[in-house]
Amino acid sequence: MAAAEAEPLNEVRFEVYHTLAEAFFFQTHHPVRTATMMLDVRFPEVPRAFASALVAAAGRHPNLPPSVPQGSAVGAAFEEVLVRTTQQAFGTSERDAVPSWFLQNYEYFFSELLRELLAFFDRYATLTDSKLESPDQLRSVFAMAFEMCAGARRWLSLDCLAASTGAHAVLAVCNHCAADRLDMRAPASLHRVTFMDELARRVLAEDPAPRDVLNAQRAFGYYAGSERWRAFAAQCACWRGGGHHGQTKWVRTLEREVTCAYAELEERSQAALKTMLKRKRAWAPEPEPEPEPEPEVEPPLNEASPPSSPPPRAYLTPPGAARVSGPFSQLLERLGLA
Repeated sequence: MAAAEAEPLNEVRFEVYHTLAEAFFFQTHHPVRTATMMLDVRFPEVPRAFASALVAAAGRHPNLPPSVPQGSAVGAAFEEVLVRTTQQAFGTSERDAVPSWFLQNYEYFFSELLRELLAFFDRYATLTDSKLESPDQLRSVFAMAFEMCAGARRWLSLDCLAASTGAHAVLAVCNHCAADRLDMRAPASLHRVTFMDELARRVLAEDPAPRDVLNAQRAFGYYAGSERWRAFAAQCACWRGGGHHGQTKWVRTLEREVTCAYAELEERSQAALKTMLKRKRAWAPEPEPEPEPEPEVEPPLNEASPPSSPPPRAYLTPPGAARVSGPFSQLLERLGLA
């Protein structure tokens, strides 16, 4: 975030893309020109311009012309833009044929778009007039951003997103970024709590039961295994905003579902371990009894022990066959020992 804010803003690029974003949200954009400009979105002015135009479009009354697409229509419109962009640039919209830099650029685009929205309301919260910051309008803003991310999930870096959900795509783009797009150091506030609560609602709605905490290919399992998202959710769940009740309903429900799922997984794991050990004991052969050692017999104390015979080959030469030298025999005769 600090690095993005330190970069000087290219005012010309921002204005051009802001005009393009307004035309997209009001569905007055030129398809070919939009596809050409949306090929390269690696500049920070692009997501900033879309964030500014998105807030303005979400705050517009739905009955005022030109109308703004609502609900999944926003995602479908953005998907149509990316289909035309990839076909125009690469000759096909198939994900496997699109170069990796395009996928990485759009992952950056959406992570920056969500960060810019949170930063916008962070700045707006410091103003005295905060009419924009109502729960309903905040949910409308974040819902439009989530729908855009859902429409682009085929062209994000995680392969499984193409067959997954928009909530999964939102979780992935923020979690894959090395920088802290959620700005965990910022205190919990109404817009941050609404952001997380709307995302939690979508995770539960788009990934119905039975849910698996070990399946990271789905939004529920991906969220359950993400320390960053669970820490952000815990921060939001503890928020107590004056006059705004029920803004943490879905966050608390999601955290409760994850906690219960982990508890059930632990119980199943322990039961499976006990069953495996029981089967292993049943299959193991019974050990043969060891033979008892024979008791040692000690001789009576009053009996003499038989003389021990010399070991074989105790003498190198038998005594009868020993030869004595002449001088030595003469010495024995003189001494009377012969």
